[in-house]
Amino acid sequence: MRPTCTILAGLQAVPREVIEAGHVDGATSRQRYWHLVLPMLRPAIAVAALINIINVFNSLPILKILNETPGYNTGHITTTLIFEYKLQLGPGAASALSVINFLFCLVIIAIYLSVVQPTKDVD
Repeated sequence: MRPTCTILAGLQAVPREVIEAGHVDGATSRQRYWHLVLPMLRPAIAVAALINIINVFNSLPILKILNETPGYNTGHITTTLIFEYKLQLGPGAASALSVINFLFCLVIIAIYLSVVQPTKDVD
C-alpha cells in the first residue's frame, strides 16, 4: 500500500462534524487544517512514514546511489553486503546478518515512534 493511500484514508476518517464545528467557531480554512485536520492525521502520517522508511531501506537503487562514495566497499549497502557474505561464508552467516539487519530496522522504527508519538492525544 502506498503512503498516499494511507494519508487519503486518514483524511476520509476525519469526522465532517469536527470541520463544520471549526467553521462555525470562525476558524479559517488554514486554521481548520492546521489545528483540526492535521492533528487527527497524525496516526496516518506515522504509518505512511513507516511504510516509506521500510520501502527506502529495501530499495536497492536508492540505497546504492546514496552510498556511492569513495572508500572501502564503495557502492555496498547492508543488503548487498549480506549477499556477498552469503556467497563467501555460506547461508548461516548471511542469515545471522539478516536478523541483525531486521533488528536495525526495528530500532529505527522504535526511535521514530518514540519521537513522533502517533497515538498521543491531541490537545
